[in-house]
Amino acid sequence: MNDVQLINSFALPKYETLSSTPGRYFWRAFMAGIFLGVATLFAYSMGAAFQDNPPVARIALASTFGAGLVAISFLGAELFTGNCFTGIMPVYDRKVTFRKTLSLWGMCYLGNACGLILVTSVFVWSGAQRDSIMAYIQPIIEARLEFNPWELFLKAVLCNFVVCIAAYGNMRMKNEAARLIFILLFVTAFVLPGLEHCIANIGLYTMGIVGLGGAVDWTMMPLHMLIATAGNIVGGAVLLGLPVFLAFRNKGKE
Repeated sequence: MNDVQLINSFALPKYETLSSTPGRYFWRAFMAGIFLGVATLFAYSMGAAFQDNPPVARIALASTFGAGLVAISFLGAELFTGNCFTGIMPVYDRKVTFRKTLSLWGMCYLGNACGLILVTSVFVWSGAQRDSIMAYIQPIIEARLEFNPWELFLKAVLCNFVVCIAAYGNMRMKNEAARLIFILLFVTAFVLPGLEHCIANIGLYTMGIVGLGGAVDWTMMPLHMLIATAGNIVGGAVLLGLPVFLAFRNKGKE
């Protein structure tokens, strides 16, 4: 089995589930949102704990956020950014249409968003570490919402290129300890440089909207999310997905 066939073996059941029982697929995506929401609480709580020392805070945040992707990978949930890579392979291999992929991505995005919004909203409403976390995330949010569109797009492309390498390695590796370490390292590799993950941003922005409200100017948030989402799609589906397909496609299709 070459790598295209391997990725298809992960991707095609997703399409079958979406087609036969779309509600089940939605709840798998919702689960991913919940897991990433918990990782958001963990990571930003760690960052807030060290906010008096910004370099340490950034490392603490980056090194703990990967817990979310570990949970998603080990527990069988559906993450939009990973599916930008996985879901595109059957399209390149002419097994499904791109229209079906758009449906897959759309349902996955919706489920991820709903799970993240629920968990992060409840966290802010609970009042747990509210003052320290709001003080920590406000300048982060304000900095993100002042962006150069082209630079934002490239950050998003690079982000999901790195995230999808983690997803790719997770499919190829059999040893669970190796998978865990590989995922954690590559998630740290996108968080630490400040690259743009559209789904992770939903959690951050939800905490900001619920906890900070009008203290932040949210005017640019929709455009920020749109550009980040487009960049993530290109990073997973094109920058990584296309070279993998061209490298491992069946010889008869060359």
